[in-house]
Amino acid sequence: MARITIVGAGITGMAIASLLSRNHEVTIVAKNLPGDELTLEWASPWAGAVFLGLDGSSEREQKMQLDSFAVLWRLAVTNPESSLRRIVMEDFHDDKTIDQIWYRGKMPEFRVMRQDELPKGVKLGMSYKTVVLTPKVFLPWLRKRLEASGVTFKRVNLDTLAEVKSQGHDIVVNASGWGPKFMGDIRDQDVQLVRGQTVHVRSNYDKIYMRHGKDYTYAISRLDGTCILGGIKQYDQTDPKLDLDLQQDVSTLTRLEPVRTKEKRLTAL
Repeated sequence: MARITIVGAGITGMAIASLLSRNHEVTIVAKNLPGDELTLEWASPWAGAVFLGLDGSSEREQKMQLDSFAVLWRLAVTNPESSLRRIVMEDFHDDKTIDQIWYRGKMPEFRVMRQDELPKGVKLGMSYKTVVLTPKVFLPWLRKRLEASGVTFKRVNLDTLAEVKSQGHDIVVNASGWGPKFMGDIRDQDVQLVRGQTVHVRSNYDKIYMRHGKDYTYAISRLDGTCILGGIKQYDQTDPKLDLDLQQDVSTLTRLEPVRTKEKRLTAL
């Protein structure tokens, strides 16, 4: 049994721990831990969050994604307290054909949408079932589940990866998101930072609307009377302050059919 230290307590670090802890002694170290007061210092609490097959995935990566989806799909039924829910996804592409979609036919209730169902300018539309979750509920739930299985969580603020040596491990897994770009003994300049901004609104919309291409936009219902609106990607930007102009741009989603929202915004991040 190896002693493994995982740096990072976000969804990536905890997912890794859920597998490795079956046969090894696992400790997760991080500055921010699930259950903390919400902060913009880490990304996981602010995710949409929904399962969507990633473009450009290798066969190995495709299998890993489908295996992960199978677990989440099952948890949506066996553990509804996790916030996981099954939901319809309407997945639109401005410039792709069906043969370019690796997950075609592999998602539940998959079908290619008719031409009269497509928004203007869309070349391909697909409808299928996926899963959605609420991070501020799911992350603490998963932490408790891991702790019950023997995983230890420690609050540690690291400036270098070498500082983890004091944990007494055999293996270190770095799951610290953008951490490798700034850790003093790594400074990985290939890590690219991407800033997103979303608007959290009250809505009776009960699906996921995802549009890829020139007009990249999304609306993610959490099936709790709220919806996450987004579609902003700003590369190599990290300013956490709210951009009011971008908020207005994101809010144009409220005029998209069939997404309908009430006027009251809950949060804008």
